Amino acid sequence: MPRLDGDRPRRVHRYLVPVLRERLTAPPDPSGLTLPEIADDPDALTDWFARGAREPAQLLHELGPDTPVWTWSDEP
Repeated sequence: MPRLDGDRPRRVHRYLVPVLRERLTAPPDPSGLTLPEIADDPDALTDWFARGAREPAQLLHELGPDTPVWTWSDEP
């Protein structure tokens, strides 16, 4: 399983976007990912998380539950 270096707990939702957008069925190459910088200010960080959550939520809605994409799960 690929690992996100450094700020992985704060960036996992951003890591998911290319998986959904490109409908990847294998893990993306982390070296090819460009992730937005994390806001330093606590108030800006809240907005950063909210903006980052909107895109995967919209993509999940558009794709629906039957579109196969890669996940960290071992279940099919």
